[in-house]
Amino acid sequence: MLTFHKWSLHKSHSFEANTNNNPNTIPNIYFHTIKFSTNSLYVWIGDSEQKLENVSCSMQTPFSATPLATDILLAKENDVDSSSLSSDLGAKLAKKLNKQVILSFNVNKSLLKTVDKLADNDYDSFMLNLINRCLFDEIKMNPNFF
Repeated sequence: MLTFHKWSLHKSHSFEANTNNNPNTIPNIYFHTIKFSTNSLYVWIGDSEQKLENVSCSMQTPFSATPLATDILLAKENDVDSSSLSSDLGAKLAKKLNKQVILSFNVNKSLLKTVDKLADNDYDSFMLNLINRCLFDEIKMNPNFF
């Protein structure tokens, strides 16, 4: 049985409750999940360009405390940051959910730097933390989709 779920950063309860920033300065990030079975999940995170790049697969094994992660599909430009973000976040989800996670992280790097009040590095970590928080809060609020 397939279960579909989608939401966006601006529609997220965690975004509205936990950020003091003007929503117009934060780019809208979209999330889509497809739960294939009790042991497999596909997660797409992206912007309005709706690309399918930087796909990784992660899973927990009995042989290691950290999940295995491998890249399946990389961007044409071979954006190392985005591909590592995909496998890192996929590994976090695989560990938390104890299932195979196929994750595609497709947020344009230029969108991650659109807020003018923070330095570049601070904003990168701010946006990535916001995306992580939004995803993990959604897991808590709607566990049946994960």
